[in-house]
Amino acid sequence: MSAEPRTRDLSERKQARYALYRGLAALALGDAESSERWLAEAKAFDDRNGWLLEPQERGRLLSAWRSVGHLPGEYGQWVLQARGLSAGALHPEP
Repeated sequence: MSAEPRTRDLSERKQARYALYRGLAALALGDAESSERWLAEAKAFDDRNGWLLEPQERGRLLSAWRSVGHLPGEYGQWVLQARGLSAGALHPEP
């Protein structure tokens, strides 16, 4: 049994929030690579639908996005594609 939640079963809003907070947690722990992947996932969700995150969460996302070396206008999907991933690819299968 995986300790990872089945995030694909969640709404887009909850998937975006999950990716955001996974990215923030990884950043706080000093894991820049994991943080960038999860923040790119959250950013890709937010880029597609700007109403998924609350304004304070979007602020956290953009602040962390800059912390890992990206500009606010840089699309999360671009980062995921550069890594050979797509939005939702980081969410574990059941």
